[in-house]
Amino acid sequence: MKLIDESWLDADGVFETLRTYQNKPFAFARHLERMNLGIKELKIPAPSNVEIEGKVNEYLASNPQASGHLRIVIDRSGNLSISHNLLKPISNHLKVVVVDQKSIKGLLYKSTNYRERLQLRRDAANASFDDSIISDGTQIVESTTCNLIYFSNGRWF
Repeated sequence: MKLIDESWLDADGVFETLRTYQNKPFAFARHLERMNLGIKELKIPAPSNVEIEGKVNEYLASNPQASGHLRIVIDRSGNLSISHNLLKPISNHLKVVVVDQKSIKGLLYKSTNYRERLQLRRDAANASFDDSIISDGTQIVESTTCNLIYFSNGRWF
């Protein structure tokens, strides 16, 4: 990876990580919508959704995975980075703790600033948990380093 500017040092950018099934991104429009929240808040000069989608489709065509892990990153200069790797399923259950964290930067979008999230993960490990699940005080938002999805009563949440 080429370091384009100091965005990586300052953790100043946005990203989305999403599943791909048969090389197709799951809930792509919803992920772009969330990414745009961060782009707007951080005032990043970013490519349009159409440009991002086109670049993602090109990348997926050249890096196919039957079950994948797609990462889209936009740094503070508006540079787009894409990766697509094989997703290895987790076969065990996680033990988690719910924490109320309204103050985390990028709570409603994925910021490349992970300092607070990694501290929450360390705090969870010190208390014999695998990870923390973050709440905004009224609802569950995410874990420290991944999205949450669960199946209950015949529906995905």
